[in-house]
Amino acid sequence: MAQPQLEEEKATPRHPKKTNTTRRLQTLNRKGGSGKSTTSGSYAEELGRMGYRVLVADLDANATLTKGVGIRLGELKYSIYDILMSPRTLLETRDAIVQLKHLNFDILPGSENLAFAEPALLMARRQRVLQERLAEVDDEYDFVIIDTAGHESFLHTLGHVYADEVIVPTEADITNWETVVQTLQSVRKVVEDGLNPKMRVRAIIVTRYQQGTKFGEAMLRKLNAEYGDLLLPMVVMQTVRVREAQAFNQPITAYDPESQPAKAYRKLAEHIERG
Repeated sequence: MAQPQLEEEKATPRHPKKTNTTRRLQTLNRKGGSGKSTTSGSYAEELGRMGYRVLVADLDANATLTKGVGIRLGELKYSIYDILMSPRTLLETRDAIVQLKHLNFDILPGSENLAFAEPALLMARRQRVLQERLAEVDDEYDFVIIDTAGHESFLHTLGHVYADEVIVPTEADITNWETVVQTLQSVRKVVEDGLNPKMRVRAIIVTRYQQGTKFGEAMLRKLNAEYGDLLLPMVVMQTVRVREAQAFNQPITAYDPESQPAKAYRKLAEHIERG
């Protein structure tokens, strides 16, 4: 399969900014397999299609989103790892950003080396390093989205410090209930501890929903009862089209914009746009 074309030079603006203030989001769930990277890429693409300038920072040591848009890690000159571990005098943040010709957002690529960066950043108490480095390019984007790993880590803390809004994707399975509760509690703790007083949950979105299943219906009922004000009304159905999109290195919103999952992510993007 042919790889998507990537810009060789620094990412440059495709059109003027539409917002006065950069919106900072984090896609967060403390469980792997909840659809975080799929969700981040899908609503990033949709916001880009709406005319906004969007950057996604892949803060996952698995680099799932980066690989999912067709980037070969071994061919990258720089990644988010290099940005976090290098001073600005040696490497500017925009030097690591990749503009994707086949999609409507830019990406600060992930790296498997993030697993080695985490203990060094933790020991040095550098919880604000991502905030500092992204500040270099904030004014160039309407939305900056942080895609995080499934397990709680110091890398999550970097995203917490930076992001003011949180999107929580959760698989439509009642066994994931406790993880959702823990994820929301972690956001409250970030606010209460003063790490980021502005942080708030913007939306919960149910992913991989299989209609007619008791575990899926039970999850929806419980979410509606406890967090109805945060729950996006439209679920993301589990369909083969999402997997096809992944195989062709595209978010579902780019691969099949009229599919049910794409429409659900469009609703999420519209919800985010309304602020």
